[in-house]
Amino acid sequence: MFLPRDSQLGTVAQWVAAFVALAGLLLATFSARWAAKQWRLQYFTKEWANTMQFLIANPQFLDSNKNKEYQQEYADEDL
Repeated sequence: MFLPRDSQLGTVAQWVAAFVALAGLLLATFSARWAAKQWRLQYFTKEWANTMQFLIANPQFLDSNKNKEYQQEYADEDL
C-alpha cells in the first residue's frame, strides 16, 4: 500500500482538520466584525443625512443661544 499503516496519517489529518476549523472560525469572526462596522457606518450616515435635511428645512433650530436652554426656549409644538 502507498499509505503508511501507523497512526501518523491519522494524527496529521486531525491537525489539518483542526487548523482548517480554526481558520474558518477566524474568517467568520473577521467577517462578522467587518459587517457590524459597515452597518454602524451606514446607520450613522443615514441618521446624519436625516438630521441635516431636518436642519436645512428648519433653520430656526440652528440658533446656538436658544439651543443652550432648549427646554425653556422652544415651545412643545416646536420640539
